Amino acid sequence: MLKYLFSFILVFALVACETEDAPEPAVDDVAPAQPGTEQPVDQSEIAEVTDEELRKFAEVQVRAEQERIGTRSELRELLSEVDMEMWRYEEIEAASQRDRDMRQRSLQMMREIRENQ
Repeated sequence: MLKYLFSFILVFALVACETEDAPEPAVDDVAPAQPGTEQPVDQSEIAEVTDEELRKFAEVQVRAEQERIGTRSELRELLSEVDMEMWRYEEIEAASQRDRDMRQRSLQMMREIRENQ
């Protein structure tokens, strides 16, 4: 009986200590990394981002950095000050991560905002 109890405790301890790893992507989902190539970008989503929205996004980025915004509620307050919704901020952030030109434009706007302060 003791040997079964020991086995049960060992199995329980191993299961309890196991970390949850993210599932590995399927082979078809992973594009081969080739220099100078990027995954296709949904141009319709990017075309919808206006210069005004990108400037608001850059302003929020700079202010969040300066004010050391750490919580989602603080970010919501900052977004309300520049009249931007959280969902739109997240869309622009995702689009700028995928599109190099948009990322460069937002970084340039952030530099300009910092210089004008």
